[in-house]
This record gives sequence, structure tokens and C-alpha cells, in this order.
Amino acid sequence: MITIIFSSSTSFMRYVVPIFFHKNLLPCFCCSFYSTSTLFPQIDNIDRENASSLFNRMLHMHPAPPISQFNKILASLVKSNHYPTVVLLCRKMELNDGVKPNLVTFNILLNCYSHLGQMSFAFSVLAKIIKIGYHPDVVTFNTLINGYCLKGENDELLRFYDKVVGLGFQLNQISYGTLINKLCKGGETREALQLLRQVDGKLVQPHVVMYNVLIDRMCKDKLVNVAFDLYYEMLAKRISPNVITYNTLLHGLCIVGQLKDAISLFKIMVSENINPTVYTFNILVDGFCKEGKVKDAKVVLAVMMKAGVKLNAVTYSTLIRGFCIVGKLKEAVDLFNKMILGKVNPNVYTFTILVDAFCKEEKIDKANYVLNVMMEKDVTPNVITYSCLLYGYCLVNEVNEAKRIFKSMTQRGVTFDVLSYTIMISKFCKIKMVDEARKLFEEMQSKQIFPDVVTYSSLVDGLCKSERIPNALKLVDEMHDRGQPPNIFTYSSILDALLKKHQVEEAIELFKEFKDKGIQPNVYTYTIFIDGLCKNGRLEDAWEVFEDLLVNSYNHNRNKYTWTVMIHGFCRKGLFDEALTLLSNMKDNSCIPDTVTYKTIISSLLDKGEKDKARKLCELIASGVL
Repeated sequence: MITIIFSSSTSFMRYVVPIFFHKNLLPCFCCSFYSTSTLFPQIDNIDRENASSLFNRMLHMHPAPPISQFNKILASLVKSNHYPTVVLLCRKMELNDGVKPNLVTFNILLNCYSHLGQMSFAFSVLAKIIKIGYHPDVVTFNTLINGYCLKGENDELLRFYDKVVGLGFQLNQISYGTLINKLCKGGETREALQLLRQVDGKLVQPHVVMYNVLIDRMCKDKLVNVAFDLYYEMLAKRISPNVITYNTLLHGLCIVGQLKDAISLFKIMVSENINPTVYTFNILVDGFCKEGKVKDAKVVLAVMMKAGVKLNAVTYSTLIRGFCIVGKLKEAVDLFNKMILGKVNPNVYTFTILVDAFCKEEKIDKANYVLNVMMEKDVTPNVITYSCLLYGYCLVNEVNEAKRIFKSMTQRGVTFDVLSYTIMISKFCKIKMVDEARKLFEEMQSKQIFPDVVTYSSLVDGLCKSERIPNALKLVDEMHDRGQPPNIFTYSSILDALLKKHQVEEAIELFKEFKDKGIQPNVYTYTIFIDGLCKNGRLEDAWEVFEDLLVNSYNHNRNKYTWTVMIHGFCRKGLFDEALTLLSNMKDNSCIPDTVTYKTIISSLLDKGEKDKARKLCELIASGVL
């Protein structure tokens, strides 16, 4: 039996023998006596130093205290995460002939090795348990299962589980709940479902926690229908959903925007006498706010208050953010003031929401005022707060102020992140300070802050606009090497630069290349490509791309700028009939021409001396025919 369990661990079983299993044959002559009645009541709240001291004194008592008292000290140290200390004390115990560890002791030691990630030592403890005649219990196996979970070794975990079950050892609901939870967290949802089916009615009875874990994973993966199948399965098996079940399902519905269904489920929850918590209401408020439905969020708030559930910082912050999303900054500030009056302390997230909103509205003075209030209330701004302020200063072209904030972040001990650097790199590129941008790009990497696709794309765009196409292409190669594949924005920048440098063949090749990779051009890409081809005299190629847009990219068909660019291309060549036909087709495709479109054709007609045609076109436009 033992050899089967440990067949995958023969190397460490053969060579690794922990020190604490060695016996010290020398007799102990220390015999200090202490009153156990005065010592043991203190064990639960004892600190590490005193616990170690007490443990050592107990080892030298004659007769020795019961092993249960030693276990209490070890368990107390485990609760405080002093795993190495427990291992050391267990070694001392093993060297003492007067104290014999029991299964509880070994289980505590297993737990320590599991938390320390030393599974080979954990298994040597299991071998010791079996060797001296103890029978591993469910706690033993649950501890080892948890150890594999902590290490993230799902394959080893499943192999261990198969061996344990195959040998007839009985696991409990906690065991299976832990296994299912770990599989779900590792993205192995199918295996988790299979395990639930395997358990169901055969090994142990499934319980609400197992289902909650699976429902949570399904909701996070936006598989809400599957989550509800599990919910209905629970009901059919008379496993009562709890508040966590309903909160998880509500969150899932809000993630996929099914807010009406969320309200219906909320009503079912209440009808089942399951009291909504502040977390329940926060989920609904957040769901409505993200959809811009602040009025509905306020209705939820009213129900919440009527139910006697107190608003917390998350509730206020969520609704404040909702007001900011729909541009109602006054209402956001009013709610913030109510929050203060209601003696609910705003947190860094609350303040950052307001700083961000004011910066996006280019109201930097008000953003700074919020920052000052924040500091007055001893709430420390974090890297996101400062990044919002950086963005605001960049937005209003106050680059020197942005640089000052950037430097002050270091002085205040704020650790930069990729967002902070990307904001500054992007701004430097936009104002053609590409060398400054490159310095920051190199600096961030020297600090082990790795650029993401947005950072790379910003610098690629800056290099392209400064006509450094070879450098931009080299950076694209680096993106591939670093596991940050270019996106459509990266390719659009290069495409635009190639066309402006009249490298048309290279541009056409690039367009085909990223389409073959499954990267779909957006309206901006199509527009610059068609415009560039037209300006380079490649009208036929431009028309081919435009037709590709019409056939394969319905979502872009209604963009008047793309149509106008193609119309302008025909006008440049003096193909006014084709231009007018395209103008007529715009309306057929539900794309309404604007003054720029009309002006493009009229100006071209006048440039070619076609005054009569220009006048007639004006009349048709005025009459609404075109």
C-alpha cells in the first residue's frame, strides 16, 4: 500500500530523511518542574518567543505533560504562520524520548511543510505516520491536498487524489470542496465539473460550497447559462442556495449586462427569506452604474436604505463613479459630501475616482483640490491617483507639471507602474519628444517594469510620426520576442508611416500580413489605408480595400470619414460620376454625408472648372436629393 502511494516520490523517500526523525539516545538530566495548571491556560494567545520557551521547558518536565498540550502550542504557532518555528520544535520533540508525537502532531507538521511548499518533506512525514502504526485520517489527506493547491501543482494534485481514492481512503466534503476550488482557480473548469459528477452520491454528498465555487467560475467566464444550470441542479437536489450563491449569480448577470434578470433573481432571493447583504446591493448598484443607468442604481440604493442595510465606502464609491461615467460631476461631488456627513470614510478608491473624473474634464484645479482633501484626511494617494493626475496634465498640455508630478512620485515613495510610464511616453510621443520617450522606455525596463502592448504601441507611433520607421519595426520585433504581440493600433501607425513615405508595396504587404494573422482592421485603419493609397495614385487598390470593407466589415460601413476619403480619391482623378454614385450609395448604407463630404466634391468640381456641375450639385443637396 505504501509503495503505491509513494511510487511517484521514490527519490525523496529514499534519500530525504528529516533531522527530526532521528532519535537522541542520550538521557536528559534536566528535570525542571512547573505547574501545568498555571502554564497551559496561556497557550491560545501566546507569542512566538514565549511559546518556544514554554515548549522547551515542557520537554524537560518529568513526567512530561500530555502530548495534547504540546499540540496546543504548535497549533497556536501555526495560526500565527510561524511554520519554521513549528518545524524546529518538532525536531526537538523527536529527539526527546519522553514525548511521543501523535497523529495530531504529525498533521500539524504536515500543514507546516505544505505551507512552506516543501511537499517532499510532507510526504516523508506521511511515511513516518504509516511506519509507526498510525492510520492517516481525512485531516492528513486534506492537508496534503491543500499543500498541492498552495504550490499550484494541479497535475500532481489529481494524481495524488486518484491514488488515495484508489487505495480506499475516505475523503470528506472539505477534501472535494478544496479540489474543486483549486481546479476552478486554475481554469480547469471541465475537470472540476467531472469531479463533482464523480463525487455526486457515490463518495460524499455535494454541498453548497462545491456548487458555489463552480457557479463563481462559470460567472467569471461569462458562462452564466451554465451557472444557472448548476443553480437549478442544486434546487432539484434540495441543496439550499445561500447568500453567496445568489450574490455570485447576480454578479454574473451584471457582468453580461442582464440587469432585468438580475432584478428578477434578487426578488426570488428575498422571497426565499435570504437577506441581501451590503455586498448584494453593491453588486446591483455597480451593474447599473457600469451600464450608465444611474437612476436605476439610485432606486436600488433606496431599497437598500429601506431594508436597513447601511451604505459602506464601496456603495458610495460605486455610485460616485456611476455619476462620473455619465458626466454628472456635480451629483458625484454632492454624493461625496453626503458620504462625509454620513460618517463613512472615503478610501483611496473614492478619491481617485473624483481625481480621474476632474482630470478627464480638464478641470485640473479641482482634481488638485480633491488631492489636498485626500491628504488632509490621511488617505495616501496611490500610483493610480498620481497616474490620473499625470494624464490630466498631459491632456491640457502642461507637460512640465506632468514631469513635476512624475518626479514627486519618487520623492513620496510611490512605486511607478506601467500605466504611469505609458502616460508619459504617450505624451512625449504626441509632442514629438520621442527621445525623451525612449529614455523613459529604457528607464522603466531597467526598473523591471515591463512595457505592455499600449506602451509599445505609443512608442511605435511616436517613432513612425518622426519618420523613424526602421526603429519602429525593430520595436515590433521586440514586441513579439517579449510576448506582447502588436495590435491593430500598432500596425495602423506603421501603415500610415509607410504610405506617407510612399512605400506602398510594403504597406500593402503589411495590411495582408496582419489580416492573415486574424487582426481585424478598424475604421481608422481602413481610412488611413484607403486615403494613403489614393494619395499615392493607387485608386484601384484603394477601391479594392473599400469593397473589402463593405463586404466583410459591416460595422464600419456607416463611417462617413471612410466614405469621404474614397469619394475624395475619385475626385482627385476627375472621376466625378463615380464620386457622385458613391455619394448616393452612402445614404443607401445608412451613412449620412456631412459638410466635409459635400465640400470635398464641390471644391474638386470648382478646381476642375466644372462650375455648372458644382452649382447643380449644390441645388441637389439643398433640395435633399443628395
